Amino acid sequence: MKNIPFLLIIIFLQTSCSNSQNKIDQNPNKYSNSLNIIIQNTSQNSESLWENNKIFIIDPKNFSKITYNNITIIHIDFLFKNIIIETTMRQDPKAYLHKAIVIALLMNNDFSDFDFNSQYSNFSRKEPLLYGQVLDHHGVPVRHQWRANKFADYLLKTKLKTYYMNINQVWSIKIPLKFDRSNKRAHKYLNFIYKASKKYNIDKSLILAIIEAESNFNPYAISSSKAVGLMQIVQNTAGRDVFKMQGKLGSPSKKILLNPEKNIDIGTAYLSLLRDTYLSAIINPISKKYATIASYHGGVTAMLEVFSRNQIKAFQIINHLHPDDVYQLICKRHSSLESRRYLFKVYHLEKAY
Repeated sequence: MKNIPFLLIIIFLQTSCSNSQNKIDQNPNKYSNSLNIIIQNTSQNSESLWENNKIFIIDPKNFSKITYNNITIIHIDFLFKNIIIETTMRQDPKAYLHKAIVIALLMNNDFSDFDFNSQYSNFSRKEPLLYGQVLDHHGVPVRHQWRANKFADYLLKTKLKTYYMNINQVWSIKIPLKFDRSNKRAHKYLNFIYKASKKYNIDKSLILAIIEAESNFNPYAISSSKAVGLMQIVQNTAGRDVFKMQGKLGSPSKKILLNPEKNIDIGTAYLSLLRDTYLSAIINPISKKYATIASYHGGVTAMLEVFSRNQIKAFQIINHLHPDDVYQLICKRHSSLESRRYLFKVYHLEKAY
């Protein structure tokens, strides 16, 4: 990848968090003063993407990685609801933009297909990260390569703009993001979600986000780790803990967990158990939410070990950090790559809902 002069800026469904050990961040002190320079005016002033070159930024709203070659930018901005794709490549800039557009539209939820060296050969049949949030010129969600190619052709013919940054000509495309979480699969479970939300004082949007991230609203989902149902409850861990909290013996049966209402109740109860008991020592509610989401997926111990192997010290460190730094460290240092991505994904799904 080092031979391809591209810059990737992924906000969202943060790339994510998974790319935390990139070569550009070999000297974090060099960029530490820039961590608070978040690109907040991107939708109005794309020049800021080029002015802040050689900055590594990651927070709940932004994941910015700027390469030294500084040739092509993909910026997926969930705050301002747009994608900005730009290049300063002098030879055939439209070809570079075309490839960048297709990659942005088709990359997977787990970011595994982000490979500029390929000719899209790695794009799988997984649902793209931005599926449903980008509509093509016919108003149709972009899911397959042929539609992404046609949409890229259309954008380059009708939406291409240029401007100059210092002496360099910049070729630019902006694509609006559509945020409509009217997931029809979720509708049949809304009454159960509202009931559990009120019972355990957990935001409905967080419950919806976790269900989508865990099972994509499939009530019969069973994972290889024997997690069951909508909220992917493991009987002998989260299930047992919730039963104990509720004064019950043993753990929920598979039959119980395959019941959508009971699954949602148990999953939401576990979120409240994490928040109010296991993570009660975290003072800031936003930091606590990040810790709760990461712990729901990867366990409390693994989440705390991001900060210290001594749990008391870990809580102390968390309480002295800004919530954005808590988020950043979980995304960059969690021992599980999947848990890093999970926090990013759930955070942005919750915002969308």
